Amino acid sequence: MYKEVVLGGDVWDLLDKVFFSLVLLEQVRVDHMTLALSRTFKSTIVDTIQSLPQHQQIVLCSMVKLFRGTKKDTIVGELNRSYIDLSKSAQIPPASFLKFSNMCRVHNDQGIFKMGQSRDDRSKRVTLKVDESDTMFALQAITFDNSFGLTKRDELLIIH
Repeated sequence: MYKEVVLGGDVWDLLDKVFFSLVLLEQVRVDHMTLALSRTFKSTIVDTIQSLPQHQQIVLCSMVKLFRGTKKDTIVGELNRSYIDLSKSAQIPPASFLKFSNMCRVHNDQGIFKMGQSRDDRSKRVTLKVDESDTMFALQAITFDNSFGLTKRDELLIIH
């Protein structure tokens, strides 16, 4: 017996579309399921991250890449180096340090980062306050457009 009361009509429509894709294509890729699940189970932090401007998303990607493994915090200077490397690998001109520092403050104000106190901006400690898996989920299919108008889909930017 179907439990439409629990899931609702929109969920069934979405599942029907996924099943129809399965029948037609005989396979469903991970990005199809990711999209279906993200539309079904909305998270406010995922929505917030996906609505961030491109460079702020790259800053967040840089933070997640730095924190893979055991590292739990870093300094703004190290995060800036990671941001510059990631921007260059995506063929996007990096922002100046002043703009980068302001982006970190915005993340701090939004509750995504926690920034410590220091006289020198480069020496401030930065910690990721949101769940790393939510962040990776939100950013895994972000498309970065470079200054020439070309599109580079980089789903593996964070994870691999």
